[in-house]
Order: sequence, then structure tokens, then C-alpha cells
Amino acid sequence: MREIKFRAYDKKKKKWLAGYDVGSLGGFSLFGEVMLLGEWSHILDTYLMSREGFEPEDLVVMQFTGLKDKNGKEIYEGDVVQTENTVVGQITFYSGHFMLDVGKGVRMYISDEYEVIGNIYQNPELLTP
Repeated sequence: MREIKFRAYDKKKKKWLAGYDVGSLGGFSLFGEVMLLGEWSHILDTYLMSREGFEPEDLVVMQFTGLKDKNGKEIYEGDVVQTENTVVGQITFYSGHFMLDVGKGVRMYISDEYEVIGNIYQNPELLTP
């Protein structure tokens, strides 16, 4: 069974929140895209609900794809990867699958032969032509 893990990025503070294994959810969850329950409940209680000026869109939650790149780094939604042939794109969830979106409607299945070179929040310049 694939590991169900998430990470979150605070776009306002520009920092990562610790990721957690969410095995107790059995893979089914909704909060926008992900409901923060179980191991994530402290984020809802202490992080989201208590911050003045916090907007829900400030927090971006990304799911682990279940794959590691060729260097052993976990691949998450929002990661920017490159292929052996230097095709660069971002990992997205599309039509029930994690895919490599290379732009202009072109998507490829992801592979453990890719290399994570950044993410769309801290390294958006990696996706500009």
C-alpha cells in the first residue's frame, strides 16, 4: 500500500510546515483538497484558526506521490522535476493520477527516474521558458 503523506507550505510566511504520515485516514480526505485530521489537527487548531490575517489560500497542502526521485528524495505535488532528457515540469494531480505537467496541455506519467530540482512555491523561475 502506498504511503499517504502530506506537506504544507505557508505562502505568506514563506516557510514549510512539518509533513506528517496520515495512515489513519486510509487515503480518503477532503479539506478543499485535503481535510486536516488526525495528525494534522494541531495545524487547524493552533495554526490556522488562531492567526490573525490568515487566509485559507495562504496554506498549500501537497500530497506525496508515493515515489522517490533518482536521488532518493520524495516527490510531492508542486515539485519541479526534470527528466533524463531535461524536460522540466511540475508534479500535479490530474484525472486521478499524479502527472508531470510540462505545459501547453502536455502531461506525462511520473517516474522514479526524474530528479526533483525545486518546487513551484520557492522556485517558480524553474518553470519559465
